[in-house]
Amino acid sequence: MPLTGRAAETGLRPVLVFLHGGTDGPFEALNSQSLPNLLLRNATFAASWPFITIFPCSECDREGKMQPFHPEVWEGGHLKFGEVGWTPRNMARVDAMIDTALRRFGGDPQRVVLGGHSYGGRGILWYAAARTRTFAALVPVCPSSGPTPKVVDALCCASGEAHCCPPIWQFVGANDHRMIVDFNDEWARRLQAQRQRPSAPRYTRYDGAPTVNGHMHGHGAGEWALREPELYAWMEAQVCDGCVGPTATGGYPAAEEAARTISGPSKLPEEDLGYGLRRDTPVPEGVEVYAREPPADSI
Repeated sequence: MPLTGRAAETGLRPVLVFLHGGTDGPFEALNSQSLPNLLLRNATFAASWPFITIFPCSECDREGKMQPFHPEVWEGGHLKFGEVGWTPRNMARVDAMIDTALRRFGGDPQRVVLGGHSYGGRGILWYAAARTRTFAALVPVCPSSGPTPKVVDALCCASGEAHCCPPIWQFVGANDHRMIVDFNDEWARRLQAQRQRPSAPRYTRYDGAPTVNGHMHGHGAGEWALREPELYAWMEAQVCDGCVGPTATGGYPAAEEAARTISGPSKLPEEDLGYGLRRDTPVPEGVEVYAREPPADSI
């Protein structure tokens, strides 16, 4: 990977951590989507990619294949595998991965960006809420749960300092599941209302995002977002002078609460999911949208 910009001066590379969506962690699924697919299929893009990049899988066995969402045990009562999903136990593992990237592979602790799609989109908000002085920026893509006051407050401290109030660029498709669009609009409203933020959160709400996994109409905002040259330039420019890596020793309160109630992706019948039932929906009052169109200069 080339050393460019600040990395050429410091010898330290920026780090990107990206949390997958529900059932998208296994390698076969992950590598067919957005950024992993670009890195695998576009040699020119990969050759100039500046980030140390971590794609944790919260659903995989050692071979990178899907594990079931409900525990299976060997004889004698021992679990065959660890917890599945963005649970506190798996977030602690991501802590360790980031720490390894910083200590062993020359990652820059002041330039760690955290992104995620769908289940991973909400996972990064739970995670960042518990880890100040860790992330220079957040990129939630169509997070699949709505905001709570505790998480919103934890995502930006009262002082508005960068180490505890990272910049945010959020993405969603206006034709996504009606509930997810509502969740994202509310996240944008709550985050944009934090006047102590040194920079206003960006919210890109695409008019008609693509389908993913064959049936999730409008849920593919990440397919466009992660082909935005402007997004990568924005991520590479983020620097958090007070960030030192995942040194906090506390738990993950938002994830701990969710883990008690969420066991995995929805099992609702397809006709109840609502994908594609609303398209290009109006932006609610009080929500500022940064951009609507697909990337013009797509990678």
